[in-house]
Amino acid sequence: MDVSKENNSIINSKADEIIKVTKDLVVFLKKAACFYILFLFSFMSTASARGLYRSYESMVVPGAYCGNGQPYRVFFDKKGASKWAFEFRPGGACWDKDSCFGAIPHAFPLFSPKRLLLRSIFSKRKLSRNFLANHSQVIFPYCTADVYAGTHLAVYDDKELYHYGRTNVEKSIALLIDKGVLDWSKVKDLFVYGSSAGAFGTLVHLPYFDEVIPEDAKDVKRTLIVDSAGLHFGATFWSKFTPEFREDFKDAFSRHGLKGGLDNGNLARFMPSVCYRYSHWNVGVIQGSQDIIMSRFFGNISPSDHEGLVFSDEGLYQATLNSNNCSSWISKSIYHAYLYFSPFRWKKIDGVGPYKFSKRVYRGRTKRNFVSKSLKKAFDLN
Repeated sequence: MDVSKENNSIINSKADEIIKVTKDLVVFLKKAACFYILFLFSFMSTASARGLYRSYESMVVPGAYCGNGQPYRVFFDKKGASKWAFEFRPGGACWDKDSCFGAIPHAFPLFSPKRLLLRSIFSKRKLSRNFLANHSQVIFPYCTADVYAGTHLAVYDDKELYHYGRTNVEKSIALLIDKGVLDWSKVKDLFVYGSSAGAFGTLVHLPYFDEVIPEDAKDVKRTLIVDSAGLHFGATFWSKFTPEFREDFKDAFSRHGLKGGLDNGNLARFMPSVCYRYSHWNVGVIQGSQDIIMSRFFGNISPSDHEGLVFSDEGLYQATLNSNNCSSWISKSIYHAYLYFSPFRWKKIDGVGPYKFSKRVYRGRTKRNFVSKSLKKAFDLN
């Protein structure tokens, strides 16, 4: 009897083992099938990617340099001659040896990218779901740590840094024209956008875009999207920059016809003048009220004080409130660069997120500001 029980125990043990092995085999086969399906899907997606997403070419730009002296490269995807989108990419800024070369630098690596790793919602999104799908696109990589305003070679102690942001953009456009990629006389629809340092860059180069478009081309549709430029900096903001840097900024202000730009860190006070001067542009500004990057890390101001400036009499909200061509989307958050980073890009105000807001601006719907409900209550906004 004991032998029989022992045999039954052995049989049951073997049966359990067989069942476990069988279950494991089933799981393995299911995983294998999934991997096989994913492989086929990946292969099919790769084969059709050119049709689903953008495909970029690039050119080295003579006389243009990244911060470390490497040749600068511009990227483009041409789909036609009449519609163009220009992207100014994000990446921080620096102004001395510590911020540029220290243990925690304030800017992305200062080298020339050979391929685009970080994409905005406009360059990453499937063309089937992108309102810029029929636009040719130019992307200006950011590697000069100067918010696209620089024209000088800086020397921080014993290290050189090419602050050539403005130079690079202008030389890139000149090269695209010279190579027959871009013909301004054929452009009917111009969409310019940028995030973070790139947002600042769109404002720096706004006059340049008007200069290069032929004077008789009055019917060109022009859209500007400024994502997380900050614009509400502290009182001592400009003091950290070198004299050469400040001259570059002064020149950028003068191209807008603005004086006294370096007297005060609150640049939003100039927005009414900018909106008026560029009344032929549809302008949308996306901003986090307590933007942690543009306040604490860059703007010499606390997040709460930044928010206070945004809703002050000379802040972004008031500056765009009664404008016919400028509007703002202001979220109660510390988020930064909404067009680039998830989940920031999916945050909504009254059902409208950064992407949909940009689409509204593109379509000329610029008479409404979008503000988080908690901000409306806090600042008693109508």
